[in-house]
Amino acid sequence: MDQQTRAPEKPRERVEKERHRIKKQEDEVTQQSDDSFPASDPPSFTPVKGPTGEPDTKK
Repeated sequence: MDQQTRAPEKPRERVEKERHRIKKQEDEVTQQSDDSFPASDPPSFTPVKGPTGEPDTKK
């Protein structure tokens, strides 16, 4: 059946299809995000203490 001979979709059917498509897309994003853990963690903001590679001028 091609698109011209099909009965037009009812608004509720169209909305339900779109809702299902969005839910599926969100599930895929969530799964990919979970699979990338811990690489997706933001870097730590803890300041580094210790040698910086610069010569110590205070003595």
